[in-house]
Amino acid sequence: MKILIICLIYCVILTLIMFIQRRNKIFFLFLYPPEIKKTAYSLKLVTDLKRIDLYGIIYNLLIALIYIFSTFLYLKIIAKTDDFIIFFIQSYIIWTVCTLYKLIISCLWFCNDERFIIKGTEDLNMIYKSKSYHFLKFIRSTAFGVIISLLCASVSTL
Repeated sequence: MKILIICLIYCVILTLIMFIQRRNKIFFLFLYPPEIKKTAYSLKLVTDLKRIDLYGIIYNLLIALIYIFSTFLYLKIIAKTDDFIIFFIQSYIIWTVCTLYKLIISCLWFCNDERFIIKGTEDLNMIYKSKSYHFLKFIRSTAFGVIISLLCASVSTL
């Protein structure tokens, strides 16, 4: 039951990030498909694509660190888990649930809500509606979750 609560908290946070992204599309351009990034750059909506990619790296590192720290605190203090394998499995379950939730809201919300469309890129409607980009991100994130969960479990043994 406790693991369900932490998953729910993470999913609420992901939903809040989507609301913020919908209002600040250019700031969250690193979350958009590459074709949209390139079009935004060609329209001079952004000045440097490398900076956008750097924001994406920083964002992902920040999310990973917050996840590792909060999951560690949850599993160590609330769930009182000390076993490496159990720590890894529970951490990976939480990561996968959150990643699956992100896939679902991306496909149902991002792909269908016109408020995510950046002005000037309306002609890329098929790219906005394409679910394959989000599915590939889901696959990568699920694989990355193994590394994150291993780090989380490794920290637990210290």
